[in-house]
Amino acid sequence: MTTMLHPVQKPAAGVSRRTGVALLVGAAATAAAVAKSRSRRRLRVGDDALESYLEDHLSGANAAIQVVEGLRRAPVSPADRGLFEALFRHFTADREVVRALLAGLTRNGSPKRAAASAAGKLIAQVVDAPKDSLALLRVLEMLSIGIQGKRCMWRAFQRVPQLSAPGRHSFAELEASAVAQWEAIERRRCAVARRLF
Repeated sequence: MTTMLHPVQKPAAGVSRRTGVALLVGAAATAAAVAKSRSRRRLRVGDDALESYLEDHLSGANAAIQVVEGLRRAPVSPADRGLFEALFRHFTADREVVRALLAGLTRNGSPKRAAASAAGKLIAQVVDAPKDSLALLRVLEMLSIGIQGKRCMWRAFQRVPQLSAPGRHSFAELEASAVAQWEAIERRRCAVARRLF
């Protein structure tokens, strides 16, 4: 099972004020571009739907990894750096599970994978320079929402008999890990909110 994340005691410098808006705009633009690029392809129930669903989550994982990568390299407190490094490890491990599930379904060069890579690089540039606590609060909130989406995926897969989790952990264990990730971010987010408001 994954390592338990611990609460963070000290606030760190925030990130750019535009980060929250940029993440939302970037996510919307990426989703629109992906939908347009795949508009001619109709999904069948089964493998095509699963492929599209996994690619959505892979896009989210790539973006989240780029965000925490930027945050852990930023001038933050040691406690925050520990949180972001732990999240980076967890997010990377979870992404490998999604990639392994996709490996049996897809060909290389998916439009969603290309879009996810581009979006992740763009987000990394935006998050690279922390500036204020409000922006940090927004980024933590978006990460929190993304983790809940990942948790929903792991929970849904527990109800699909033909799917099994690749690697060492079951889908139930992956869901429990997502809960621990969410709780760690929530502790930090609430600490930032208390000091900010």
